[in-house]
Amino acid sequence: MHPSELSVVGIGTGQLTQLTLMGRALIQQADVICCESAMEDAVLAFGADKRWKILTAQDASQLEKEGRELAELLHSGARVVRLSFNQMDHKKRLEHELTILRRLGVRKRFFPSLQALHDEAWNLGLPWLSEAQPGAFRIIPSTQVRGDRHFWRYLADDAQTLAVDVGRGRIEIFVERLLLAGADPERPVALVAHHPTRSPICWLTTLEEVDELLPQWKPHGATILYIGTWPHAIRDTEANKSFWGSLEAAAEVWLRKQRA
Repeated sequence: MHPSELSVVGIGTGQLTQLTLMGRALIQQADVICCESAMEDAVLAFGADKRWKILTAQDASQLEKEGRELAELLHSGARVVRLSFNQMDHKKRLEHELTILRRLGVRKRFFPSLQALHDEAWNLGLPWLSEAQPGAFRIIPSTQVRGDRHFWRYLADDAQTLAVDVGRGRIEIFVERLLLAGADPERPVALVAHHPTRSPICWLTTLEEVDELLPQWKPHGATILYIGTWPHAIRDTEANKSFWGSLEAAAEVWLRKQRA
């Protein structure tokens, strides 16, 4: 955690179980934890040795005051975590807060909750997900992507959709190790830019093309990497060459804009 950078950590609806391993690690490293309302006892116990700052601002002047206090903490070297809920009223408040902090020169990094890793995939309607087999979805914590050869071979052969909250600078390494372990180069990939207060951006590609497209990937939040597997009935059917379904047109428009 960089002392002058605010870590915005997703916590879903407020349960400890919604924190990713990275989110837990950031809380353990923090000096100050900020949130809008009281947390459940399990979260408070997990951060019992930290300074908690409850954000209570209701109007513009109070938001400005709290924003300046947060900026001062960060600029003084304190490591600050801002917990982010997924409810709409919390999102609106956070957006105002982030606007103030941006004006005050505060850098931010975003870390999605476990709930967000599931929700983004299903809400986007990634076509290789199956409602008939919702369990065929596995989250790989970014803190566990340094496994041995056996680990990478297991992932390469896995028939589940993989979701990884991997940082922008490590996506290429993650994909390279999967390919070296024998993963199908044509496995579908979705790069999703997750932001706690904005709609996601989804870019669709395949494992073998990720490295060519990454230089153009400039997400406005955290990057979630989804790696799917095609059912053979879809993959081998001439009539289903358009793998991306309803997402394809939007993805192509976005890509053209980035290349312009």
